[in-house]
Amino acid sequence: MWIYFVTSHGPGHQSTTDGFIPMPDRSKDEDIEYKVERRCSDCYNPVIRYWKVSAPSPEHVAREIRILTDTIRSAKAGLVELKKMDATVIQEKGRDEQLMEALVGVINHSLLALLHNRKIMVTEDDISMWFYGRRKPVKAIRRRVMNAIKAADKYLSYSKKKG
Repeated sequence: MWIYFVTSHGPGHQSTTDGFIPMPDRSKDEDIEYKVERRCSDCYNPVIRYWKVSAPSPEHVAREIRILTDTIRSAKAGLVELKKMDATVIQEKGRDEQLMEALVGVINHSLLALLHNRKIMVTEDDISMWFYGRRKPVKAIRRRVMNAIKAADKYLSYSKKKG
C-alpha cells in the first residue's frame, strides 16, 4: 500500500509539499498519521491531507530510482576511498595531565587546523576528550600534538598582544 500526502505549510500556508510513502498493507491510521507527520516535520505549521493509493506515479518511481542509484554510486565511491585510508588508532583511554594543562585556553579551531595540516585527523570531540581526561593521544603522535598545542592560538595570548 502507498500513501499519497499533500501538505500546505509556511506562513499563510503558501507552500505545498507532496509525496508518496510506502506502508505495510495492514497499517493502522495512527501509524500512517505518524509516518506522514514525520515526513512533514520540517514544515512550518503544516496542514496535512493524505489518502491510500495503489501505486505511486511513474514520475515518482523514476525520480526515486535516480536518487537511489546516485546514492548507491556515491556510497560505493566513498567506500573505495575509505578502504584506501589508514585506520591507525591515534588515541587511547586514559588521562594525560600535562596535555590537559596545555589545552587550557587553546582555541580549538586553531588547534584542529594545525593538527590537520600535520596529518593528525581528529575532531573537536577528540580535543574535548583530551581536555577532560577521558582519552589521550597515543605515544607515537603525542609529541606532534603537544607541538601543535604550543603553536596554536590561545585566548590569553590575544589579551597580552592587545594590552
